[in-house]
Amino acid sequence: MTAPPNRRNRLRSPRQGRPDHRRPPVPHRRRQSKCQPPERIGLRLLPGVSRRWCAAYRRLGCERLLVPRKKDNRAGEVGWPDAVVSSEESNGRRVVTGNALPVGHPTGTFPTKSNDPAYQIDRNPNAIGRHTVDLSLPLDPIMAATASCVPMGIVGISLNGVAVYNALDDAGRDAAAHEVQDLCAGHPQGAGEYHYHGPGFCQNEAHTLAGYAMDGFGLFGIYDNQGREIVNADLYECHGHTHNIELNGSETATYHYHLTNSYPYTVSCYRGSEIVRTRPAGGGLPPPRR
Repeated sequence: MTAPPNRRNRLRSPRQGRPDHRRPPVPHRRRQSKCQPPERIGLRLLPGVSRRWCAAYRRLGCERLLVPRKKDNRAGEVGWPDAVVSSEESNGRRVVTGNALPVGHPTGTFPTKSNDPAYQIDRNPNAIGRHTVDLSLPLDPIMAATASCVPMGIVGISLNGVAVYNALDDAGRDAAAHEVQDLCAGHPQGAGEYHYHGPGFCQNEAHTLAGYAMDGFGLFGIYDNQGREIVNADLYECHGHTHNIELNGSETATYHYHLTNSYPYTVSCYRGSEIVRTRPAGGGLPPPRR
């Protein structure tokens, strides 16, 4: 079941490509199962620059393992004192609202300045801006019989109100390998929406909830409850697994996703039976049927 977009579920997302009527890829913990092909745009990256960021480099990017401390990061510490986010439980739903600015951490400087070393790698021309976040997610998500693909762009929302995207950039490449982001693994897209493509130095706490996927299941950090870093081999399809976690005020055994330093970094497919689609602010998706 896919929940139709409505006024509640609004979050600016990048422009979508044409529908892909081919059979989606088989869900796999090391693959990104996307519903639509990405738009092909001019490449902004100098060829080969990102290879040193990866422990193993493949055609699309890191694929095996990103090495964050080797990566060039965006300079700057821009604060956002007007950033707001709220999460409430109401009628079986988790209602998240905010203005899409990061609560609790600064960002890099965007657009990229010409004197920033990152300018020679990824000349991101976009400025970070406010956008409406108004989501209603399942409070107690139910596992679907089979996994389903994720869209290009937004696949979840972090606790600090920032959108979590899938592993790919607009050109269908490994975003972590081909784009320069700030120390929190964030940057703005064309409409100015600041977002993450994976874990950064701002999400390093051991086995803590980092956010929620669009099917309502929790998205946790890169460590397990013993302080060991999670890798793909620890996860099932869709970049998640099931065990006891602290959620909604109690400990329960439930499926959940993990951020990792291994491609595909965030949510690679959905396991929930209800998937909330986002409605771009100002239009884009059709209105809900009445």
